[in-house]
Amino acid sequence: MDPAVLAVTPAGPHPPGVTPDLVNGANMGRHSFVVANVVTCLVLTTVVVALRMFARVVVIKTVDWSDYLAVLGYVFSITYFSTTLALDDIRLGRHQWDMSLLDYLNTMEFENISSMIYCVGICFSKLSILFLFKKVFLPVHEGRVYWVNRILIYTNVMFYFGGLFGLIFACIPRAKISKPWLPGRCANVYLSFMLSGIWNVSSDFFILAFPLWAVWHLNIPLKRKFGVALVFAVGTFTLVCSIMRLHATSKLNHNPDTLYIIYKVALWT
Repeated sequence: MDPAVLAVTPAGPHPPGVTPDLVNGANMGRHSFVVANVVTCLVLTTVVVALRMFARVVVIKTVDWSDYLAVLGYVFSITYFSTTLALDDIRLGRHQWDMSLLDYLNTMEFENISSMIYCVGICFSKLSILFLFKKVFLPVHEGRVYWVNRILIYTNVMFYFGGLFGLIFACIPRAKISKPWLPGRCANVYLSFMLSGIWNVSSDFFILAFPLWAVWHLNIPLKRKFGVALVFAVGTFTLVCSIMRLHATSKLNHNPDTLYIIYKVALWT
């Protein structure tokens, strides 16, 4: 299609009484919020990982697979944060009718690649937590607690790398991601986002519940059990974010303003 035509065509239908504004439609307030959100997550993640590696390398002087996976998760998280900023620098928190079809299509393949980075990064991060649980709670490789931990590891690997495979082949041919008029086929975006959201809520719940359950099986005084459980309960915030992300995702099916909904999903991601 002619780029000149795409540049003056809104990327989506506008509500009654609203006039598309492809020139001044950017909402810089939302863009500033995205930047603040990403920078806050970046700073907190960097501080936490730096403190962990300092404790492991300098104080304890030993590292294991949970540390290697944490570093890999951090690297992919930084990359994902960078792609989020790059995407929003183009989209600027706009509604779809305030963005040209040319700009919209130019970001679609980048969005796909960003989702791949997220898939790998979140997988490494969750595996780091599960390997740490394995070391802390499972000195002996037997029993129900051990096998639940193994199942959580295997299922997370299968889901996220299965998701990565699905993103690689989201459209056949891949060029159709940014050029939807080409012959071929594409996966259902809404279904993909919903499956991802449901899995994230489920896995976050079980990863949160696992140490609480494991602590209850430890041979320590009840008071210490509650104290240790309270420390792990801090992870509830992650579960809340996953639930809010799923809630935002659920609106994709009945709202033609896909771009704006994905912006909200990204905030909770």
